Amino acid sequence: MANRETGSVHAIDIRSRTLTATMKVGRDAAHLALDSASNTAYVANREDHTVSMIDTTSNTVVMTIDVGGKPQGIAVDPRTQTVYVTDSERGTVTVLAGPR
Repeated sequence: MANRETGSVHAIDIRSRTLTATMKVGRDAAHLALDSASNTAYVANREDHTVSMIDTTSNTVVMTIDVGGKPQGIAVDPRTQTVYVTDSERGTVTVLAGPR
């Protein structure tokens, strides 16, 4: 779950309904996408103009990518591990190649 106010992502165990980890990402982290094939979550950090890549097996931020503008919507194609990030400021889509 992305937390816009704290710029973090919270991992929650849905079975026990408990918080298992908190990862600091970036300002205004509002949207995220999960690629279950690579155990990777991608988070759009609107005010930092970045996308954070989280390894969901270790709950660590492994990379932060500057995409410019105001990244907002984010989606991943699990078949190709391609990440699509919309930019609400410029009206564009940035395409990122995920981990292989």
